[in-house]
Amino acid sequence: MVPAIACYAQPANARVETYNGKEYYIHTVKKGETLSEIAKKYKSPLADVLNSNPGKEDRIDIGDHIKIPVTAKNRRKDPPPPIHHTATGKGHMVEHKVEKGETIYGIAKKYKTTQEAIYELNPEAKNGISPGLILKIETTVVNESITHAIQNNKLVEPKVLFDHVVLPQETVFSLSRKYNISQDSIKLLNNGLTEGLKANTTIKLAAPESKLALYKSWEVTPVSVVNNNQASHLTMVKPDTLLNTNIPSVFKTGKKNVYNVGVILPFMLDKNKDFMESQDQKARLTLYEPTRQALDFQLGVEMALDSLKKAGVNTNLRIFDVQKDSASYKKIFQTSEFKNLDLLIGPFDWIELTAKAAKENKIPMLIPVACSNKVMLDNPFVFKSITTASVIADESSRFLISNFKNENIILVDGRGKNDAGVQKAYKKHLNKYFFEQTGKKDSIRTLQLDFLSTNTIESILRKDKMNVLIVPSNDFSYVSSTLSNLHKFLSKHYHKDYKVTVFGTDEWIKWDQMDILHKLKCNVHVPAPTLVDFDTLHVHKFIKGFRNRYKTDPDKYAMMGFDLAFFWMAGYAQHGLDFSNMVQNYDITMNQTRFIFTKMNETSGCLNKNVYILKYENYKLIPQKND
Repeated sequence: MVPAIACYAQPANARVETYNGKEYYIHTVKKGETLSEIAKKYKSPLADVLNSNPGKEDRIDIGDHIKIPVTAKNRRKDPPPPIHHTATGKGHMVEHKVEKGETIYGIAKKYKTTQEAIYELNPEAKNGISPGLILKIETTVVNESITHAIQNNKLVEPKVLFDHVVLPQETVFSLSRKYNISQDSIKLLNNGLTEGLKANTTIKLAAPESKLALYKSWEVTPVSVVNNNQASHLTMVKPDTLLNTNIPSVFKTGKKNVYNVGVILPFMLDKNKDFMESQDQKARLTLYEPTRQALDFQLGVEMALDSLKKAGVNTNLRIFDVQKDSASYKKIFQTSEFKNLDLLIGPFDWIELTAKAAKENKIPMLIPVACSNKVMLDNPFVFKSITTASVIADESSRFLISNFKNENIILVDGRGKNDAGVQKAYKKHLNKYFFEQTGKKDSIRTLQLDFLSTNTIESILRKDKMNVLIVPSNDFSYVSSTLSNLHKFLSKHYHKDYKVTVFGTDEWIKWDQMDILHKLKCNVHVPAPTLVDFDTLHVHKFIKGFRNRYKTDPDKYAMMGFDLAFFWMAGYAQHGLDFSNMVQNYDITMNQTRFIFTKMNETSGCLNKNVYILKYENYKLIPQKND
């Protein structure tokens, strides 16, 4: 039997076209074909085919025209004369998918080009266009007027391939989310993955060139779990806030050979009976959500303590599993294991009840979730790691006045039912900081607007200043319509002289359904109590260590568990139990949280006052300086 080698040879009927001086074979996709097969057929590396066809890495359709670079390896001996497409060199090549009702005239106007230029690049369009047809267009426009092209990934970075070692429990879906690549693309790059993913095997993934180094750094390699960058942060003392060491401490004092650390969490294992007994592998992929959160938090704590053990810090970890009822908590509080703790981390529920028990037994208690400030009153043993809405309003106002006090600042009151408290807090703090820096009282302009219309926008904005609209509302409909109307207003060419910055709330970060282009055009800023910056070295190291240890990726609960345990126990390593009375001296940035603890008063607990100010820029959230 003779192998059909000819099927992989360069097809004799493929036409050759030239773009920007480079020759390409033009292949018309047939039923059942994949990019991998097409690349092999033309003796071309798959990466070159992907780079030559931006936007096609996710899927190809029957009839699509695929460009394959002509090289010395695949060049025909007697090629037909190439068709030349001469680019002006003044624009970007994009692909536009024709939609119902569109015309060549309208498309040319949209991309600020001519009908003739479109016909030159797409001769088949002279016979008419229909929905779904892909047109190649050269354009100089790279802004909201071609959002369709951007949203459909037609203006994309060239992709490069890299190797990934599959971890246990990884799925095509989890890889697609982590590396921002479609599931179809992963299968396409790996011959369909007909047998599925297998742990410890190597597969191919594709990434933009700018992300390649970051993605490759996540690959599991033997690394030290101890984070040197974080350890060095423990020397970051705030000299202007050094405590008077002569003040009597209410905490236990001295260093110990072994520290007793407790983690109190609602594992709710009874809710996972079906999960544990199921023989169906798919059914076993999903834990009860509170259980998953508690387990991930525990893994983060364990990784931190093991890291510090290598540095000579010994701990005895005690995990307390509680239910949703107060009785299970009270039962734990009576045990000797609880009473002998040197540090308590948690819980997620029944916080006031637990804080009372911590005070009675003089146990520093680190609260990992947002809760009322009431829990800190007259209880110096409580340390809140997540700041409150009132502190966010305070720190945000300080940032706004420090950066925009000479601009047109407007506090927009949407009159939402649940926004009254935060509106009042912003008004108070904005006027406070404005008076401190300018000497002017009650000067912040407040507008009560049920709806921000185009006419209203024009009446309140100024062309000679930056217009800072503070919209502290968590009403999605109101915020969405406000940004949409602002976007429309600013997109008009006769409004190009207006400059706008919109300041929102941390809730906006969760609204994935809100148009990102509106956030970008309106220069949206938002506050946030936590931030994971994946571009920093210490976060890279943490992720690598976590993946190497647990064969999965850390979530926000794992990061918080690690940050709290590492920060506090590293403090114990340097100062012993006295660290609890010295924590205000430190300003330390961990993986997800920056710790800047401050006491409410002499008899109260401490609150982490850190607030990040983030700006939507280049389709990402960028931290702004807020010292």
